Amino acid sequence: MRVLHVLETLAAGGVETTFLHVLKHLSPAMTHDILAFADGALESEYRAIANHVTIARRTRDLEALLDDGAYDVAYILFERCAERLLPLLVSRTATAVVYGKNYDFSGQWRTTEGFQWTPDDAMMAACDGVTFTTPSLAAGYAPQERARGCVLGKGAHVTPLLSIDPPAAE
Repeated sequence: MRVLHVLETLAAGGVETTFLHVLKHLSPAMTHDILAFADGALESEYRAIANHVTIARRTRDLEALLDDGAYDVAYILFERCAERLLPLLVSRTATAVVYGKNYDFSGQWRTTEGFQWTPDDAMMAACDGVTFTTPSLAAGYAPQERARGCVLGKGAHVTPLLSIDPPAAE
């Protein structure tokens, strides 16, 4: 199985660093390629463990990657990456697409602006699967998205940190 993991950047911090550690534990029987839209400090570490790393800044770079690679699955980890890549994936390939919901930015728009349909909803509807980081995030979406989804949980156990008192003002 050949998997394309799609990240915004290879910069250190956030989901990029967490996913680097996850990638180290994924099955070596599968081919794991990385697509990022910008380079960064983690590039050499990604190159050491992924089968192939592509940094694509232009649409023609994305088209060439999709034309050259026969991917079984594309796992898009960020909303902005889906906005750039999903139209090309669904129009040019038969690749199954999994969309990662780390945060609910579109949900914020729904509550503050009253929108009933967002580009994020359309992207989720076009994907074959959706991953959510928390059950409460998944619960905020329509049953059909939840039915095609999987709750992964947070990468770090943060509950003990919630009981720490804030620093005293000086």
